[in-house]
Amino acid sequence: MSEVYEVQTVMPDTRLGLTGIESIKQNVQMIATLAQGQMTLDRSLGVNPDVLDVPENYGRLILPGALIEAIEAGEPRAQVTEIIFPEQDYENPEFFGRTPAIVRFIERSDTVNG
Repeated sequence: MSEVYEVQTVMPDTRLGLTGIESIKQNVQMIATLAQGQMTLDRSLGVNPDVLDVPENYGRLILPGALIEAIEAGEPRAQVTEIIFPEQDYENPEFFGRTPAIVRFIERSDTVNG
């Protein structure tokens, strides 16, 4: 069985020269955090901004599909297995206007070592 990896939808510190699963994890995290149009060299990378601009209760219904679509299009080495929305601390200003999620994925077996 493939190992399941987990990242949060917060912008990671960009680390250059990553390879293997560390590269995939960083890419998944960046894609899940960005709205399409924000990445300078690839404007198609990221989540459809229309999905991000909806009320939270509706966003929790449509965001998983949008995240899966964006991640699997932008990082073909990853296969999303689960999107989780943890309990949110509404007193924490870091989360104002955000619906944080946890993305679980596996490395696609057809792309390993190739």
